[in-house]
Amino acid sequence: MRLLYSLAGKATQEFNSRAFTEADNLPEINAAWQETKKTVWKTAKLLLSQPLMASRLGEDLFKSFTANIMVAILQTIGRGMRNGCPVQVYFVDAAWAINSTKDKPDTGRYSMLVQMRIILEECIKHPEPVIREIYRELYGAFLDPLQRIEGVKFPSSLRSVSSLAEEEATDAEDEMDDFSPLLEM
Repeated sequence: MRLLYSLAGKATQEFNSRAFTEADNLPEINAAWQETKKTVWKTAKLLLSQPLMASRLGEDLFKSFTANIMVAILQTIGRGMRNGCPVQVYFVDAAWAINSTKDKPDTGRYSMLVQMRIILEECIKHPEPVIREIYRELYGAFLDPLQRIEGVKFPSSLRSVSSLAEEEATDAEDEMDDFSPLLEM
């Protein structure tokens, strides 16, 4: 049910962010709203009419499904990490990264672990600097281990651990370039 709530919330937020002008008349705005509702209802009907299996979801629904599951996973891990406690998480079922069990690269379409990493990396790469830093503070502790997870063959489109380390070193050097000794006073 949470997936349906999330999809309805996302559609509502997208509609609310649309910019209507004075040139748009009320019937046109109403038609746009009705079309949005129709799309959400169609998706809800589809999801409720069959068993919910991640492998049967389309790409957009799989991403939303993964994001919903990810909330519970990150909350559970986060509770364990309180006060600096180390946490170990094991994803032991092949369904988390089915292609990796066949020694093939997984994709964000069929692997929840790859999709989780894609979602978090999209957050960390947000174009708005303030939002990007907020995401980095909130999710960096989860993304780092996910990038280093053992046994998952990530697609080549995702950065390797070595390139991530180089990027972090460059970012640290850039931050030092901006450092002003006057700030120490």
